[in-house]
Amino acid sequence: MRNKNAENGDWLPIVTSLGFAILSDVLDKPLYTQIMTAIMILVLIYVIIRGVITTRYHIKTQDPNIKTWFSIKVDYWLLFVRNMMFYGFLASIFFVSIYLDGQTAWLYIAIIVIIFVLFFVIISKFEKKTDIIEHEDD
Repeated sequence: MRNKNAENGDWLPIVTSLGFAILSDVLDKPLYTQIMTAIMILVLIYVIIRGVITTRYHIKTQDPNIKTWFSIKVDYWLLFVRNMMFYGFLASIFFVSIYLDGQTAWLYIAIIVIIFVLFFVIISKFEKKTDIIEHEDD
């Protein structure tokens, strides 16, 4: 029985995960690492471009009556920087896991996760000063 709200894109993460798992067994390790690095760089470029376009759109269409920390422009650019930092942390975990092995990789992943949690705690305290976060999904 198919969910009426489901779209064809619901299977995309499963299919891509299976595809990458098969590629990791079929391809040589250096070639697979280069392919994954290229894909990750392209994804990061896409995320940055999409983030800039979305931020500029939200700045143009924002209600001026919303209480902000500095101003609407600054708050949205700070939100953009926060999102890029989150993507950067995820990308750094990816690159550490693909290029490093053994205890060194686990040490770097632990350090990145600790920094990520500290960053998240600090950011959550600052986000309480603005109402843009509640209106971002509108």
